[in-house]
Amino acid sequence: MGRKILVMFFLTVSSQLIAQDSSLLIQQPEDDLNYSKVLLNNNFDFTLKNTGKKGSFDVKFYNSTEKPVMIKVYDVIGNLIIEEEIGKLGNIEKRYDFSEYKSSLFLVEIGNSKYNLTKSIFAI
Repeated sequence: MGRKILVMFFLTVSSQLIAQDSSLLIQQPEDDLNYSKVLLNNNFDFTLKNTGKKGSFDVKFYNSTEKPVMIKVYDVIGNLIIEEEIGKLGNIEKRYDFSEYKSSLFLVEIGNSKYNLTKSIFAI
């Protein structure tokens, strides 16, 4: 019982000392945060649609930038299955068939230096 009281006393005194010392380290937050307006007004989105076949799905999006877009598909435990670079502007439609994989849940990440978005699909 004596140990419990000693430990509780030590923890109480230690937390009070830390609280006193940390009050000196508190900094005032910045008034203005400077984010790029391009990042704040990003309207990029993509759709994932099952094709009706296990492990198969369609990806559709519109690429409005001149920068290449990377499409990455991961399995349910995070293994990268495919990585593909798309360099054209406009409407992009891709069909992926991973029927040889045991998993039916996939994560799809699409992006470049301007935007990046990740979604999941249960392809059954």
